[in-house]
Amino acid sequence: MAAYEDNCPVPLSNYSAWEALCYYCVTELFYYLTAIKLWNLIVLKNGAIGDTIRCPCPKCGFMKWHNRVEVEEHLILKQFPKNYVIWNLHGEKQTKDIPRNEDDIQETFHSENPMETMINEAFEHYRQRQEGTNIGSSQPVGVNNVLNERPRENHNEFNEFLNDGNQILYDGTKYTKLEFVVKLYHIKVLCRLSDKAMTMILDLLRDAFSEAKLPLSFYEAKKIINKLGLNYTKIDACPNDCMLYLRDDEKDLETCKHCGTSRWNPKKKKKQPAKVLRYFPLKPRLQRLFMCSKTAKHMRWHSLDNKDGFIRHPRDGEAWKTFDLMHPEFSSNPRNVRLGLTSDGFNPFGTMSSTYSIWPVFLIPYNLPPWICMKHTSLILSMIIPGKQMPGNNIDVYLQPLVDELRELWNDGVDTFDSSLNETFRMRAALMWTISDFLGLGILSGWNTHIGLACPTCNFDAEPCRLPHSRKWCFMGHRCFLSRNHRFRLNRVRFDGSTEEWNPPLKLSGSDIFRQVENINVTFGRGIHLDGRGKRYREEVKQWKKRSIFFELPYWESNLLRHNLDFMHIEKNVFDNIMYTLLNEKPKSKDNLNARKDLKEMGIRQDLWPHDNGRYHLALFSLTRDTKKLFLKTLKNVLVPDGYSSNVSRCVDEVQHKILGLKSHDCHIIMEQLLPLAIRNLLPNHVTATLVEFCSFFKVLCSKSLNIQELEKLQDRIVVTLCHLEMLFPPSFFTVMVHLTVHLVEEAKLRGPVHYRYMYPIERELGHLKTFVRNKAQPEGSIAEGYLAEESLTFCSRYMLDQTETSTHVGCESSLPTENTKQTETSTKQVGRQSLSYWTVDAIGVIKKIKVKVKEVNNLPSGERIIVEFDEIGMPIGEGQGVLAGYCGLLATDGNLFPINFERIAEANAQRYCKLTLGRKWAAHRQNLWNEFYDPAKTKDQIISNVSTVVESYILKLIKKKDGSFVNDAAKDIAEQIEAGLTQSTTNESEVSPNDVVGKVLGPEHSGRVRCMGLGAAPTNAFRNTRLRISDLSLASSTTEGGDANEPKSSLGGKIGSSGASNI
Repeated sequence: MAAYEDNCPVPLSNYSAWEALCYYCVTELFYYLTAIKLWNLIVLKNGAIGDTIRCPCPKCGFMKWHNRVEVEEHLILKQFPKNYVIWNLHGEKQTKDIPRNEDDIQETFHSENPMETMINEAFEHYRQRQEGTNIGSSQPVGVNNVLNERPRENHNEFNEFLNDGNQILYDGTKYTKLEFVVKLYHIKVLCRLSDKAMTMILDLLRDAFSEAKLPLSFYEAKKIINKLGLNYTKIDACPNDCMLYLRDDEKDLETCKHCGTSRWNPKKKKKQPAKVLRYFPLKPRLQRLFMCSKTAKHMRWHSLDNKDGFIRHPRDGEAWKTFDLMHPEFSSNPRNVRLGLTSDGFNPFGTMSSTYSIWPVFLIPYNLPPWICMKHTSLILSMIIPGKQMPGNNIDVYLQPLVDELRELWNDGVDTFDSSLNETFRMRAALMWTISDFLGLGILSGWNTHIGLACPTCNFDAEPCRLPHSRKWCFMGHRCFLSRNHRFRLNRVRFDGSTEEWNPPLKLSGSDIFRQVENINVTFGRGIHLDGRGKRYREEVKQWKKRSIFFELPYWESNLLRHNLDFMHIEKNVFDNIMYTLLNEKPKSKDNLNARKDLKEMGIRQDLWPHDNGRYHLALFSLTRDTKKLFLKTLKNVLVPDGYSSNVSRCVDEVQHKILGLKSHDCHIIMEQLLPLAIRNLLPNHVTATLVEFCSFFKVLCSKSLNIQELEKLQDRIVVTLCHLEMLFPPSFFTVMVHLTVHLVEEAKLRGPVHYRYMYPIERELGHLKTFVRNKAQPEGSIAEGYLAEESLTFCSRYMLDQTETSTHVGCESSLPTENTKQTETSTKQVGRQSLSYWTVDAIGVIKKIKVKVKEVNNLPSGERIIVEFDEIGMPIGEGQGVLAGYCGLLATDGNLFPINFERIAEANAQRYCKLTLGRKWAAHRQNLWNEFYDPAKTKDQIISNVSTVVESYILKLIKKKDGSFVNDAAKDIAEQIEAGLTQSTTNESEVSPNDVVGKVLGPEHSGRVRCMGLGAAPTNAFRNTRLRISDLSLASSTTEGGDANEPKSSLGGKIGSSGASNI
């Protein structure tokens, strides 16, 4: 080394070795060769594994390992990377914090072979232990803190993967052995091929390409892939769900210590467990989210600021914010994981019967952004609770390993490598809430949902009513949620015959709930309960059946809300009540003879009492035979876009006047979109208004973004709507599901939009798990193995950048948005017609084809127009008709062209279609302006003067609050300057110019943008010749002096010709 040091112009003793070598490697080309040789010698001592080191050349991208000679050759041909200043991948320990840029890090670790990137990220912890350094941290990574729970005592497995990743499949192909196996396995998962079919395909390929280095069988290929995946643990359970053989003192037991039942299956000769829980450890799966560069950066998305105040994600809800305030140490690191737990049962054999029920438990990482959070690839399977009976109240027995791991993740955490920041941190995790249907809520929480006090939110403050003839519980009494002075509180006749004096139920905290259950001790299991005489007895019905196992988590008691009400099942059950009652379909209708007898028993609504012979009159809300035909015909003939919903018309039976076979999503679509239209003019106005209001409630609550002020109004409206329903429908209509709607708004304020809390994604996932069942004798094992295979492929496919065939079952790279993807955009495949290209012609007659959107038509170069063909009767045809109609709509809504006092456009033969289209769209827009600006207390001129049509007026409106005051003092100063500038301006205010009043006051616009011009506008086209905001088209209003008020000042011919093939 001394010989190399002698050739350096500056003695190394004046600098640290690393600083001097960095200087020579990246700046002094004359001493480059000497510095490279010296660099290799030092790296061999500090950052080598055996006799190999990472090659930093641009081709290898820090992913390939070579000996010293090969690395020197690479660095001579490819220059040493200049941005690699701190050599932490070659043994240098970072002594001070240096800010990192994620883009630089990703560029540094870029590799030409994505399979090598995948291998290095999958084995990152192992390589750190081998190198003896912890990237981004001053503490070495512990031996136990490894991505996979399988021990890696030597580096043979890692080297095998590197060899497979570098080994060419055969001469002349671009595929390596590993890449070929991964893509072949990808096809198997997508097409659901059997293992035998894959073995036969491998045999054929090996016979056809004898020189190819292919696996001998699919079993061998699967072993290669499974090394990249994660394991699951089998835990024996008591057949009666009494206990798990989990603890050290329980693993060797032969019989259950509670019921004495044998641990083994009596029908088998060998010792085979009678019941097995398959548990998927959580720690390595959370670690993989950070170790994979494709997902690591998204795990910090929730920490970004919400600038507009809308609720779009659980992070915007009060529950999330309160959790941060109560646990500041946890919330200080945005990489700590927030989880939601969900579970439901399903029959694995594809039938709807409950003879066999498996209960998988999923975890949802809420750190991820909205476009990834609820995707199939983001759900983490935690365990598979075996059948064939549902666990019921004994589910806490099976949740023990998960709760233990969650407690460890909260108290101790686990060292995790973050590939996006290239450092290791202590990851912790917390469970925020559970998601399940109403039955599952009772199972997870311990609250009895089958008796009168079924509502867990109202708790013991509810006043249910037992209907004697219907023999069911009735949940009315929503007047208690009204204000104290509301007139409905004193109305006896229209309600249940009494006045309402009660206040709304108190909101109970987690501490209040814990005090109710802290002394409840339950022995789990399905053992037969016998009395002293040896006979079975029925247990006493209790409101709290157990103390939930989640209270063992240190933070569970402090959560604002612990168990979610499922929006999907509530909406489905409410829809069933409404639909079958309107159609009077027995026995599902809530308006029947027993319901009428209950009205007579309560002494209310005498006009609905039944006669002595059992007959009764139709109620106001019941459809007659003729109105049923019209109602069902409307649903039968409805047409919706492809992918919007299933074919609802198939479920409509016009002969028997019934609706059959509706799924939950069908009910969702009909309830929010179709029902308000189908019942118009079929029922009395006040009945229709109430039902439309109820449907509108679900539609607003299902929005992707929520306004907190609107939610406050919505809460008041749903209480009044429920009171109106009480005045119309019989008491039997008000099941617990109808009552739960009064609590949905409060949960939305606490936890965010319902999309992150309803069961639609979970139900789809359960349907997907059914496809894994090949061996019907072992459905749980088939699901576990199928999930492991798919989990491995989900990880691998994120690195398959050229994979064109994608599926929601495998998370390919194309399913993840880029950095520029907006929050409102979805990563799923868009349904409907794709963006089209249109033929254009410029001023000199050159014709070409371009892709353009309607909002970008005005930004076309001067003289360039889109070609639209017209038929013999003057109607547009071809691809251009869509952009023409959209452009007419854009023109019709522009206030500069069509003021609010514009009357109509006169018909002309040459431009008949365009003028008629403009007229229709202007009429629709004028109605919107009427709804927004009309005030009967003002004159016509005063109303017109309030309509703002220029940029300055728009800016002035934006910086004011609803009450007319300015948002702050700076906004007031800006408004005064703009108003002063308007009074002195002599230019046309509708022109877009960099020197307009707004530009003078607010300063020059950002590069590449133009204020108030929308998407697609740029200074190069918006400021060209001071073009008007909507081209140079100008139409006259009814108040124009001179000329026909119904004719445009300048002909539309500048944009639309009169020939058979016209141009825009």
